[in-house]
Amino acid sequence: MSDETHTTERDGVAATWFIDSGVIRVVSVQHQDGTTIQRPGAPSLGECFGLMPRTLWDRIRYEYESPGYETWPRSIASESPRPDERDIHLSVRLHDARMDFAACFTAALVFMQDWQTHHGPDAVAIVPGDAAGLPRLPNERLYLEP
Repeated sequence: MSDETHTTERDGVAATWFIDSGVIRVVSVQHQDGTTIQRPGAPSLGECFGLMPRTLWDRIRYEYESPGYETWPRSIASESPRPDERDIHLSVRLHDARMDFAACFTAALVFMQDWQTHHGPDAVAIVPGDAAGLPRLPNERLYLEP
């Protein structure tokens, strides 16, 4: 069990969590209205899917899977290579895994063409809505030109 607890916030909702033998355990979820949800035994992140916004759930998973992310240069962690373009929410499928990313408009279109060519037409989709809080598309800069 990890002695270190983490707090992650998205969309005004915060979750406190820790790692136990490779499993993300959620201690509590605090909502904007002050409501705090605590479940006995610190359930796994998967068991807490309905207790928090999807953006928060994804961010916790991202923080766990990206050790040291908080020390990355800001441009790698959160900034678009084209800040003048709107960010797009991409949902990417690889085998049975679904991953969600933010990408600038240009990179999203080029990535979609490439990914669909190699993995099929249903392997990536644009999700309507805000892409804030999502991790950036890995190697996004490589998709700025066809």
